Amino acid sequence: MSFPLLILGFVAVFVIGVVLVVKVIAPWRHKRGKTVAPKGSSVEHDGESTEEMINRLVDQRKTRKQEKRLNYSYAEDDPFFFISGGEVWVGIVPESTQDSFRTASEQVAIVGHLNDLYAGILRFMQQLGEKGFTEVRCHETVRFQPANVARWEKQYSEQAWNPSALFSDLVSSGVAPHIADSTPERRRMIMVRIGVIKGQTTVDPLSALMNDGIADEHYEAHELAFIRNRARQFYDRMSQYGALPMDRADLSWLVRKTVSGHFQPEAEIGYSATRPWRASWFDRWAVLTGRVLPDAVEVLEPDPANGIPRRSYITTLTVSNVPDAHMEFGESSAWGKVLRDLPYPVEVSWRFALMSEKAWQKFAKKKIEDLRDEAANRNQAANNPADAPTGDLKFDRTWDAAEELHAKLQLEPEPVMIGQLRLVVAAPTLNALSDAVREVKNAVSTMTLERKRGVQLALLEEQLPGQVNVERIGKKYLSKRAGGLDIGERWSSLQALALPRLDSTPTVGDRAEFIGGMTKGWLGHMIGYSAENGAIVHFDPHVAIARNNAGGVAIIGASGSGKSSLALMLFFWLSESGVQTVVADPKNDFEAFCHYIAFGDQVSDPQFEEETQAVDSPLGGPNSKFTVVNRDFWDNTDLIDLWRGNAGMLDPFVLCDDVRRGASLAREVLQQLIVDPAERKIVERALQQLQSDYDRAAADGVDFPIGMRRIAEYIGDEIENLNSEFLGPDQVKGMAATERLSIGDRIKDLQAVADRLNRAAEEDYSKLLFSTGDEAGDGRLRTLDKRRTVITLRGVEPPKKDDPNEWSPRERNASAALFTALYRISDVLQSVRQVVKPNGPADAPPQRRPRALFVDEGYMITRIPAGRDLIQVALRQGRSFNFVVVFISQQASDIAALQSNTGEGDEVSTNQFPTIFAFWQDSDAEAMAALRLLRGSVADEDPAVVRDLARRLTKAEGILGTGRCVMKDVDGRVGPIHTDMLFNELWAAVETNPNVRSTVQNRPISPQGKDWTTDPSTRDMLRTGVVRGVLAEHRATTSAVFEMDDWDDYLEAELA
Repeated sequence: MSFPLLILGFVAVFVIGVVLVVKVIAPWRHKRGKTVAPKGSSVEHDGESTEEMINRLVDQRKTRKQEKRLNYSYAEDDPFFFISGGEVWVGIVPESTQDSFRTASEQVAIVGHLNDLYAGILRFMQQLGEKGFTEVRCHETVRFQPANVARWEKQYSEQAWNPSALFSDLVSSGVAPHIADSTPERRRMIMVRIGVIKGQTTVDPLSALMNDGIADEHYEAHELAFIRNRARQFYDRMSQYGALPMDRADLSWLVRKTVSGHFQPEAEIGYSATRPWRASWFDRWAVLTGRVLPDAVEVLEPDPANGIPRRSYITTLTVSNVPDAHMEFGESSAWGKVLRDLPYPVEVSWRFALMSEKAWQKFAKKKIEDLRDEAANRNQAANNPADAPTGDLKFDRTWDAAEELHAKLQLEPEPVMIGQLRLVVAAPTLNALSDAVREVKNAVSTMTLERKRGVQLALLEEQLPGQVNVERIGKKYLSKRAGGLDIGERWSSLQALALPRLDSTPTVGDRAEFIGGMTKGWLGHMIGYSAENGAIVHFDPHVAIARNNAGGVAIIGASGSGKSSLALMLFFWLSESGVQTVVADPKNDFEAFCHYIAFGDQVSDPQFEEETQAVDSPLGGPNSKFTVVNRDFWDNTDLIDLWRGNAGMLDPFVLCDDVRRGASLAREVLQQLIVDPAERKIVERALQQLQSDYDRAAADGVDFPIGMRRIAEYIGDEIENLNSEFLGPDQVKGMAATERLSIGDRIKDLQAVADRLNRAAEEDYSKLLFSTGDEAGDGRLRTLDKRRTVITLRGVEPPKKDDPNEWSPRERNASAALFTALYRISDVLQSVRQVVKPNGPADAPPQRRPRALFVDEGYMITRIPAGRDLIQVALRQGRSFNFVVVFISQQASDIAALQSNTGEGDEVSTNQFPTIFAFWQDSDAEAMAALRLLRGSVADEDPAVVRDLARRLTKAEGILGTGRCVMKDVDGRVGPIHTDMLFNELWAAVETNPNVRSTVQNRPISPQGKDWTTDPSTRDMLRTGVVRGVLAEHRATTSAVFEMDDWDDYLEAELA
């Protein structure tokens, strides 16, 4: 179909205007004129005018400039809506899904969920009860969008509780620029027309006085209030499907991306000021200089780095018209997923109207009756029975389909979609564009795609958000229902929108959600990239809590898989952002990490470790042999080594604020040390007497030291009383032999318990639990008030058997000390004290400081019943106290042990662990356990399919390796990622292999974040998208004609 309004060979210039105020995009006035610019009329560049330069860049063709402003007259955020050509539009960003670890049957089920979203849009408009909403006009787009770095940096910095100077420097000078150069991410948006402007508009006097065709347009306040209310209602309804509202930055970027070809405009709102003296005047969103070709549009690079623009060629493919207009798309393939894997990004613009069941029944009934009448007329003319075939095969097929449709509508009427699907391809050369088009057609062979000639500029304009420019294109050339160019309109069920699986993306990680008119959550720190396309993966454990989920994070994997590196990275960024972070580290990985960040290459000095191991280590003080490099980091770090701890530092009565709480904890501890029930009764009797004496002394105002050592003293007192009362010379004379033996046995039992407690007070680790009450204890364990506290438990070995009755005394000692340390940590982190956020307004209401507990080698805790109970309580209550638990262990079965008391049976309940990082597993059994964590139940799936999925979690399968894992995020998306420390300094700090650590840490470190160096190698290895495709294609095209050198180094340099 030709399009008479297009002028071939002309340069088209689009100027999209936006006002630079908080909420309003300025209105528009058309200023249309067609003039031939005389040569020499523009500013000269080295003797060549601007027009002459443009002429040369488009092969010296005569050009004509066509200027206009597109029909955007108003837009605002919160709630987001915009006015285009008198129509009011809203927009959503639907939630994405990840299919890497889903079975085929589960992917089929997702189609139904997607169908609910489109049906929800239609129902919302129907429930408004307004005439004209039996059909809802929508516009769905899928574009490859670069990261909006300014937006991310702003919200991430605002969420930080109390960011350090090092944190702020690293984010602004290292992380943000790195993200800006990352892979553009496939982003899906749906815009919906929710009404039309009915009231009057006016122009302010100053604009009228200027009389230059551009004016600020103002709408009636009551109409804007009505629109805002409707928009809020719409977003509240869409939040039920996990959708987020768009914003003006999205709208601005969509406009610029549409006219940029394969070039990537920045995702931020980038205005070029045109009237700097007045903030409400128009600014420029995008400038397009291009040339209309028969089957493509050529555009020049919008902002060339060297002043000489490159070219991009855009073509829009349409789905050809079909005779059976009511027939559905084929269900055999999800072409949206197929398009992801093509060398050049394929983008989607899909305008459609959703028609209600009743409207569709009414429409179809008339069409079916018309077919029946025509069939009857044909048969009557041929003297055939009225219901006989007419003999016209094409007509009879249409008639049969119509009758089938009639029967279906009688049984189960359903809404329909009238759609205009466009696939958009852009490339740097026309040959590359032809290759890309051929690849698209081969990839989606279930559809017939056409590259229409003569209408490419109109198809490009049709992709701009909002109402298609009627004045520009002409009303008679537009679809009355879908609203786009009247080409390729198809009638289908709503399921046709869901079947392509445009929701499917490799993305995992943080995501915000919109609930109750509020956006909850944010994008946390960059921890790595999607393994499939290199898109940035953001993660902050407190996002789950902000979104009303549990705060558990599980990191599992075999030794050497990279799980410790990820944990150390999270530990660094959380603590530097202001999260009160405490670590229970059975080894010394976290301690070594802190040493390198604080002291740099001095940690390689052989005397450094000697000083750290000293009983009263002077490290960091004036008597230390070593100089603190990062003073702020060191001063906000407490390293507590229980192996070198003072006796009594973990005494329950020393740790707790009052005697009753101390006695309660003492009972828990003593149950770890004393197993026999009869012996426990002896201890309990002594503890009660001790507490009673303390209470009397306190009532009398008498100082009374209380500690665990005194329990043995009280047992000793009982022994003395028995000896003096029953076994003295006078008492023994009249006592029967059996009675003497009984008392003697009782004294032996008492003495055995007292001896056991006295030995424990002298043995490794358990000696930390016993004080006389005179010791002050370790004040750091009472407060834990630094940014980070690392409690090292070197030498602690977990019990080898699950049954506590079979543990050795040494195992009981270690488990009791470990449990007590965790109890105190959990007690402090779950405190209810609220304070004003330092990184916020001074008059803001108090709130709970975010806290995090890292438990490394978690299997040591799960072997201890009391430790298991403690972690379970922390997980259940974490959301209430803004407190997350990061549980690090080698095996998924350790997570299952935490759920052993939940009654979940064989299937692991992961409600308390919404986020899972699964590194490679050593065995098929552990891989299967890890798969259950990632997916939940697998009982209803094909065992062979499940086994194949589980094998992908083993090292032998090849999908995972050091630093590569599978992440399950809080939305349940599961996909493989590559973790990345980003900074060379962090890569050195997280190294846990002692054979490598001394080498990588033999380099100085700066206290200034701006001096840290980034390592983009992981990003560049994974990065796909526009740049790599363009360079590779250019290389292939050029090498076909010229003898070229090896370009590998050049490609890597361009991508770096």
